[in-house]
Amino acid sequence: MGLRGIGVTLAVAMLWFAQVTKAQVAIYGEATGANIGFKDTPHVYGGTFGIYDTKQVGPAALGFDVRVGLTGRGGTSQPLSDAALDMGQFGVRAAFTGWKLPIKPYAEVLVGPAYWRGGLSVARNDANHFLMQALGGLDVAILPKVQWRVVEFAYGRMGGVPNYVEPMILSTGIVLVLK
Repeated sequence: MGLRGIGVTLAVAMLWFAQVTKAQVAIYGEATGANIGFKDTPHVYGGTFGIYDTKQVGPAALGFDVRVGLTGRGGTSQPLSDAALDMGQFGVRAAFTGWKLPIKPYAEVLVGPAYWRGGLSVARNDANHFLMQALGGLDVAILPKVQWRVVEFAYGRMGGVPNYVEPMILSTGIVLVLK
């Protein structure tokens, strides 16, 4: 089962769990750009899709997030110059919801498998690794069940010495609150 299969399986399980626990559930899609952080590797672009499940605890909404990110860039300058960063992740989410304004800042810590490809010639790398990532963002309600994910910034680390990479990811998108 690939990253997509794992992501779909986890998302279905989370939807079922949310129905049982009466939690708030939302799905989202983002336009994503990333700097993989490896020599001779251009920025990659694509999408991130996921689902989160939270419960209100005082002024915070605490829960879990499951996401799949698929980014890439075809190389045209020379053979073997394309780049990619694909990931399937899960982790914890905390959002501050303690005011009446339609904005919701949030933070997450995620882990999961990832695949990256980049570099040129003898410095070319193509490998599966474990990705750890911390991210933060801001959602703004534009309709009762629709939010604009204004910005999300993520910083991660994957791989081992000497070939680890530290991707920095910037996204924007739409969140649909299901319940």
